[in-house]
Amino acid sequence: KDSMSYPMHQNIFHADVLMLMVEGRKSFTAFHPNQAENLYPLDMSTSLFAADGLNPDLWKTPKFANAKGYKGEISAGQILFLPGSWIHQFQNEEQGANIG
Repeated sequence: KDSMSYPMHQNIFHADVLMLMVEGRKSFTAFHPNQAENLYPLDMSTSLFAADGLNPDLWKTPKFANAKGYKGEISAGQILFLPGSWIHQFQNEEQGANIG
């Protein structure tokens, strides 16, 4: 299993996410920007968050328990769209390839 994970973040310039999975699977979490406080922004100059949406540690980030978002999986042949500025995180569940 290729468990490469990307930290919780917002895209630079709040660009939309449009991902086509060509091969493999990814797990993801996504949150509206109004949930940012529950996701522990690292600081105002970065788009990274301390919370791990796929493997939460409620001892380190207890407000994450109050976050309202979406959790899912995208597989080969599927397309995922997330609006710009949404906070998200991906993790490879198996080796694969995507466009986006």
